[in-house]
Amino acid sequence: MKPVIQTPRDFINPLLSKRSIIQSDFEIFETNLEKLLHVNITESEEHQKNAVRDFLVHSFGYTINTKGKIDWAIFKDVKVEVLIEAKRLDNVSEMITPSELNRKALHESILYFMQERDEGNNDLKHIIILTAFKWFIFDAKEFDRLFWNDKNIKKIYTN
Repeated sequence: MKPVIQTPRDFINPLLSKRSIIQSDFEIFETNLEKLLHVNITESEEHQKNAVRDFLVHSFGYTINTKGKIDWAIFKDVKVEVLIEAKRLDNVSEMITPSELNRKALHESILYFMQERDEGNNDLKHIIILTAFKWFIFDAKEFDRLFWNDKNIKKIYTN
């Protein structure tokens, strides 16, 4: 799997980028981002994960919770649409990088994705692997193509 690195501008739907932003909404986002950027890097992984969750909930109004061993899931109604695998800022051995995807964070994300698909969830949109400061957002269609539809990987998962 070779990542295609995109800027936020490239990733965001062009129609969304043309919508005007209400000043008060932007100020709320700015305040929440400032809090996230000041997360204590010596704190536990749980503390840092909660800072990310708070940012997403307070900035965008997402419904976020855990599901099984999944760090965070963004729900729409009762269906999981986004899987989030979070790592502590200083956990460089488990966190992926643009040049090194073969790390525990990706392995866990693949497992959680396969479990969701195995439960019949066809509504997954994205898989996010992140620290408070570095975010890697994958299209769930790519996980379908690379993992769910691969007979060898599916066999390994089933076994």
